[in-house]
Amino acid sequence: MRSLWRDGNFLLFWSGRTVSLVGSQITLLALPMAAIIDLDATPFEVSLVITVATAAPLLVALPAGAVVDRVRKRRFMVVSDVLSCLALLSIPLASHSGVLTVVQLALVGFFCASLDIGAESARMSYLRDFLDSGRLVEGNSKIGGATSLARMAGPALGGALVGLIGAATSIAADATSFLFSALTLTFIKHREARPSRPATRPRLRTEISAGLRYVLAHDTLKTLAFAGAISAYLLTGVGAIWTTYLVRELHWSPAGIGVMLAVSCAGGLLGSVVTRRAFAKYGVFRVLLWATLATAIGELPVILVGPGTAGRLAVGAGYFVLMGGLVVSNTAQVSLQQALSPPELLGRTSASYRWLTWGARPVAAAVAGAGTTVFGLWPVLAIHVVLLFVPAAILIASAARSVSFELT
Repeated sequence: MRSLWRDGNFLLFWSGRTVSLVGSQITLLALPMAAIIDLDATPFEVSLVITVATAAPLLVALPAGAVVDRVRKRRFMVVSDVLSCLALLSIPLASHSGVLTVVQLALVGFFCASLDIGAESARMSYLRDFLDSGRLVEGNSKIGGATSLARMAGPALGGALVGLIGAATSIAADATSFLFSALTLTFIKHREARPSRPATRPRLRTEISAGLRYVLAHDTLKTLAFAGAISAYLLTGVGAIWTTYLVRELHWSPAGIGVMLAVSCAGGLLGSVVTRRAFAKYGVFRVLLWATLATAIGELPVILVGPGTAGRLAVGAGYFVLMGGLVVSNTAQVSLQQALSPPELLGRTSASYRWLTWGARPVAAAVAGAGTTVFGLWPVLAIHVVLLFVPAAILIASAARSVSFELT
């Protein structure tokens, strides 16, 4: 079978997505930095900017999926990219005009996160439309590799841009990346079929519930969503206090944390390379289970080591394993959603899946942070890390083991 690297349509899709992901990593750093540097915001105001954006899956995912299933996916993605570009450009323009506010930063973050939720559902459906089932895993793993590349390059590039031109102005780079993504999508030659238009269109609420009911009634998707929700909650809780623990308890420098994160993302690249062959050789369930265990194991060093070079190396190695596990696990979950969902429901099922797995993330960060004020950093971090083994236990005990079809 010819490699997807020789498929012009996929190359355009992958290139646009990769550049956009790098841009988003820049904004992930520059948005709170704009609040801190440009607006001298309080810690509460900075946390507000971040929390509002993370609330988007809970509030927007379900209706976004229903809308995606009603329209052409590529058109939706292009419009989403253009709107994100315009919204992000408003930040440097407002900054240079002296009218930028914390409220604007929070609203733009929420708006772009909301658009991305719908666009992600559209991307899953569109990728399934122009790739046959035998190439979906390869396509998804290459997109996973692009995510790892973005996580490696984006923070370093973002930090350099913030230092050179300022935080608010740096966000223009992300706006440009969305414009590039929109352009690459318009050059793809594949033409998707027009979505069916029933004589009587059901109410949006009815269509939303159809996607959610499908996921909850499907043994495999329901199990994956349940395990994924626990994993996402715990990883978000770890992420909320992890940096503070490294700096205050293990005496890491911010530069050291940045280097470690960039290097560990190479594990995600390795995961994207081996995923397809691993699925073919060992089966999707076994590989998903291993990847879920790898994610939990990768977090263990941070609660087991002390300060010093050996501890830094152990934490870095752990995060290398964790990033590989995350890419493989995400590829497996996305491929399963695409394979197990009817085409006409895929936008809604993927959005429902994201709503179920990501909806509690804003709460997770707040609970973890509050817990540290009562119990301290290490106990809360240790509880989260140990509980990361629960999703693997759920997969072992579930009917998901019986998935026998081939995704490769």
